Amino acid sequence: MKNKIRTILAVLLIAMLAMTGCSLGRFGKPSVVSLTKDAMANMKKVESAAVNIKTDGDISAVYEALNIGMNINLDSETDMELTKEPGLARGDTTLTVGAVGQEQTINGTFYRESNDEGSTIYVKWQNGDWTKKTTQAEKETEEEENNTNAITMPESVTTVVGMLKYLSDGSVSAELKEETVQINEKEAYQITSTLGGAFLKDMIDNGTIPLSGVNLDQAEIDWSTVSVPAEIYIYKESKLPARITLDCTSIGSQIVGNMLKEQLESIPFGNIRLDVNRFVVDITIDRYNEIEAFEIPAEAAGAAESDNLAPGIMDLFQF
Repeated sequence: MKNKIRTILAVLLIAMLAMTGCSLGRFGKPSVVSLTKDAMANMKKVESAAVNIKTDGDISAVYEALNIGMNINLDSETDMELTKEPGLARGDTTLTVGAVGQEQTINGTFYRESNDEGSTIYVKWQNGDWTKKTTQAEKETEEEENNTNAITMPESVTTVVGMLKYLSDGSVSAELKEETVQINEKEAYQITSTLGGAFLKDMIDNGTIPLSGVNLDQAEIDWSTVSVPAEIYIYKESKLPARITLDCTSIGSQIVGNMLKEQLESIPFGNIRLDVNRFVVDITIDRYNEIEAFEIPAEAAGAAESDNLAPGIMDLFQF
């Protein structure tokens, strides 16, 4: 009789765990691997999304000839809507520079369209003219396409999938926090990890971290020594990525210094050294499959081609 009771209880327990999708080892709590694998699979089904990208920078600019300097707050925020079919994006960007008690803001509007042949980005800053930059697509291997082909749209989303793969295949250690948090008024799991320099370099190369004009080859960074603390949030109900934050402070001086080097050389004050005290990237994704179809405006589509779509450095410092 006891053996029969044990058998019945065991069957009931297994059935209960199976019905709730729980792990026998963790009794209902998911793991980093299971969460990130689910998120990767679900991202491939997404047809549209809204993405918000913020960068928060605090930089010390030092005029070395006189050993004087000032602190500069350099922030950006981008809101965009993305669709998979067709591969379109549209949004607004705000760049804000604060120094010596004053603040300067530049606003931009952009569109992007992507297809098998490549992509075109259209940008207009303030009340200026539209400009565009067309890039031909590089042929991907079948493996690369399968790994990143979630939403064929700006790299801020496809790189999120790459980061999920980075965690799901066990190539980097990560910890799932006990408590969930609220992201966009939805419950979300929180994963903490430290990402290596090679992954950060990929994110800058493909535009996830929006540093236009950065030539990482000239920066002479030893990426093998770089590590970036990261937090990854995944919605509990939908098992889709909710938010990713990256603390890039440790590598910020080389990145920002290289980004502004050529433009700072045009300022007739001698050598200016840039030290980054804080540089954080924050990506939030929401409104999955809620974005309606839209088109590229005619005035943007007819814009002239340009190699550089970023505003000039002096436009940011007109206090």
